[in-house]
Amino acid sequence: MKTLDQIVAEHRLPQVDVVKMDIEGYECQAMKGANRLLNEIKPRYIMSELQNNQPGGALVGCTPTEFIDIFRKANYDVFTDRFGGHPLVGDPKIEKFQYPNFFFVRRS
Repeated sequence: MKTLDQIVAEHRLPQVDVVKMDIEGYECQAMKGANRLLNEIKPRYIMSELQNNQPGGALVGCTPTEFIDIFRKANYDVFTDRFGGHPLVGDPKIEKFQYPNFFFVRRS
């Protein structure tokens, strides 16, 4: 397995415009290996599905709030329906057995 930062380095990607994640609860783990991607490459748009299907289908390694905060700290706005749509205010509320998408847009 490779981290996102390793993939960026291996392919010498000078920029990434869009990232889409749907990795069945391992989104937090993926972001632990994406520091360079978020803070240096800075994709314009990121979309990620999150799930709350406990005990077997919940996020691994962090809570939904902690996941969202990774992006907020990296200077991204968070939306609940589409890029530039309805902003997420506060913490994400994910009902059991839901799989909502979250849309992240890098601030200029």
